[in-house]
Amino acid sequence: MELDEIKMLMKERLEEGIAGCPGTGLEASLRRKSNSVTSKIKRNIRLETIAFLLCAIAAVVCWFMYPSLVVRVFCTVTWVFCLVSGVYMYALYKKIVFYETVPGTVRDSLQQTIGIVTRFTRLYFGISVGLLPVIYIFGLIIGYLDISKQGLLLQFNWSKEMLYYGIAFITGWSAIIYFLSKWYIRKLYGNYLLQLKQQLKDIENG
Repeated sequence: MELDEIKMLMKERLEEGIAGCPGTGLEASLRRKSNSVTSKIKRNIRLETIAFLLCAIAAVVCWFMYPSLVVRVFCTVTWVFCLVSGVYMYALYKKIVFYETVPGTVRDSLQQTIGIVTRFTRLYFGISVGLLPVIYIFGLIIGYLDISKQGLLLQFNWSKEMLYYGIAFITGWSAIIYFLSKWYIRKLYGNYLLQLKQQLKDIENG
């Protein structure tokens, strides 16, 4: 092979390498951006898992410190809820890590992660609001048992004013929990989820 042919071949190889770099660099850049966002989501998941663990420990401590049946029932329910939530958080964390590291395109990874986090936030909000009736009923039971224990059940008169007050309190408290849950979930996950969706949109639009 002559020298000119060798030079020409080397030039073609160099041009091919240069042409291939932008795509690789873009892919790496997009992956870094998505990993940065998912890292923040994973951080929040870890913090919430720790919070559930601490609540579970507190429930166990209260169970031994207070022999009351009502307290022990409440502690048991709290412990089970924290345990189930902690396990679910861990599973969610592992799924996000899996789709971050599995071979494939950034687009596929983003789609999977967005789907997981979206389902999680919907479930999270549903549980937050769905627990309200349970808490109210549990509170009424505690109040009833406390009045009965003090022997004041026959002296207790349920008036219309108390009924209206109770309805107003439950309505107001439910509204507070509703908006607080919306804000909390959006702060921890919703804003980052929007960033992931925007990244996916940018990729799909080229």
